[in-house]
Amino acid sequence: MEQNLKKSLKIGLIFLVIGLLIGSLIVYAATPSSTFYISSGVYPGVPSFTVWREGSNYFAKDANGLIAYSGTNETIVTQNAIDNTDSGLVYLKGGTEAIPLDLTGTITMKQHVTLQFDCIRINHDNDGFTFTKITRANLIGDYIDTKEDYVGKAIVLNGSKACKIQLNWLLVRNGTGIYLVPHSNSHTSYNTFFINYIQVGTGTGIWMERAALYQCQHNTFHVDIINFYRNKGTGIYLNYVGVGNKFFGLALHLDTAYTDCVGINNTASGIPNFFGFTMQVGGTNLGIFNGGILNIFGGYLNDLDDITNTGLIHYIDISDVGTGNFYDVLNDPKSESSCRQSGTMEASNDDWIAHGLAGTPALVILTVNETDANYCIQLKATNSTHFQIYLYDLTAGAAETVDKTIHWYAEYQP
Repeated sequence: MEQNLKKSLKIGLIFLVIGLLIGSLIVYAATPSSTFYISSGVYPGVPSFTVWREGSNYFAKDANGLIAYSGTNETIVTQNAIDNTDSGLVYLKGGTEAIPLDLTGTITMKQHVTLQFDCIRINHDNDGFTFTKITRANLIGDYIDTKEDYVGKAIVLNGSKACKIQLNWLLVRNGTGIYLVPHSNSHTSYNTFFINYIQVGTGTGIWMERAALYQCQHNTFHVDIINFYRNKGTGIYLNYVGVGNKFFGLALHLDTAYTDCVGINNTASGIPNFFGFTMQVGGTNLGIFNGGILNIFGGYLNDLDDITNTGLIHYIDISDVGTGNFYDVLNDPKSESSCRQSGTMEASNDDWIAHGLAGTPALVILTVNETDANYCIQLKATNSTHFQIYLYDLTAGAAETVDKTIHWYAEYQP
């Protein structure tokens, strides 16, 4: 009796083990790669979540290698992964430049979260990635494309600070590539962009706006190249932005094959700074347009004929000054004489002297070089083209009506 009982227990235990093994195999087969997804090259442990596609389904695997979210919509699955990451990396895997991974909805970024991806095409009409009133969020990717008739904005920063965007290639067929705008009660500031290549069709590569009392300020762009492959595109549009925005190492190429493109459309009030800037303009394209003030320190501009209606521009090196009349822009680009001028003039009391600056001078220094009497000279009035002197003969006790030798120095401060 006892032997039969032991035998029955052994048989029962064997069947239990077999049942557990079969059940594990069924669960493992039903949940693709729940621990290791070797064919995708993704292993658990480094990202907080890894999102990938199998057929028409998307899966989000957590750091422990377990499937946390799944579905047929990549945006929903990825958003679930971002929303449930407090601080860490979400990796959206898949896509190539030839066949990018379609993004069919807007991804909302989260504070302290980094989203990394391979190759994405924004295949809808809304914004692609949005940063709204957050800090220290990062977007890192190889390639972003937009659909042919795209009217949205690929990347939007709205009132966010200290975020980083890093891309190899941004293709803007239409719409806007990178859009910075203040929130209703927050500046968009201290964000950093590292982009190797922006290619613009009929859209705008980088756009910065002002909203009420708040501005885009102290943002830094490291962009290697912006070029155009269609007519009527705009590289950078600056619409009354704030102070301290900087562009480093940018090369703007406006090829003769395309027409009516604008490199920089600038209405900026905060004087953006370009360091190591180069621009090649051909055909009917326009390099720099509108009435804002730019500072360009070091670089190369192939033709000043392609700069119209601008304010003050500083240069270190220019290869060709062109043939147009840019007296109000700069008189001598190599000596920055649109900021500073000096001269010697024969003049008497109430005479006007042309200063040749880009605007009304903030400083005028006057001296009289004569030995026949004692003179008093001072500034009487200024405007955007001339200044007027008051010259008094102290010896005779009267205003001087005979021309005397006047040395002068004037500065314009934008």
